[in-house]
Amino acid sequence: MLAYQPRRLCKTTPGWKISQGLFSPKECSGLAPSIGPREVPWSDPNARWLFDRLSPPVASWNEEFGFELFGFETLRIAVYPEGPPTAWRTGFGAGKASEYKIGVLAALCTAAGGAVGRVEFFANEKQSHVVELGAGDAVVWPAWMQHRIRACAKGPLWTLEAWVLGPPFR
Repeated sequence: MLAYQPRRLCKTTPGWKISQGLFSPKECSGLAPSIGPREVPWSDPNARWLFDRLSPPVASWNEEFGFELFGFETLRIAVYPEGPPTAWRTGFGAGKASEYKIGVLAALCTAAGGAVGRVEFFANEKQSHVVELGAGDAVVWPAWMQHRIRACAKGPLWTLEAWVLGPPFR
């Protein structure tokens, strides 16, 4: 029989952390529509600064959870059209997805120039938590949280997204 052995007192937290103004308006406009949707491998020497910029908010968030981390998977520049949100999804599962520990998304811009996008986190069948992001803001969350992306009503939402990897959960 296992004896109860508390490790540490857990703080109540919504599970995500927002970093406001992580990217400047100039950096956002240089990343989004001019580049177009694509994958950005960590080995791309021109992308090193992106990984460097995303690392501090990820490290700050991980102070709460203490995951063992390997590093970033490929970055993704994506575009979400205005309209209904994406389907609910999670970064947790079997195979490669078992290595996903942390999700990070930075809102780059919209066609209207800086209106907010939203990341919605599932709480239960009747409630979700909506995180509003301005251009340049980022949100970090644990990979197992169900989430979906909502573009603003003023145009498509361009994002910079990544998963941070670690050993599979046991």
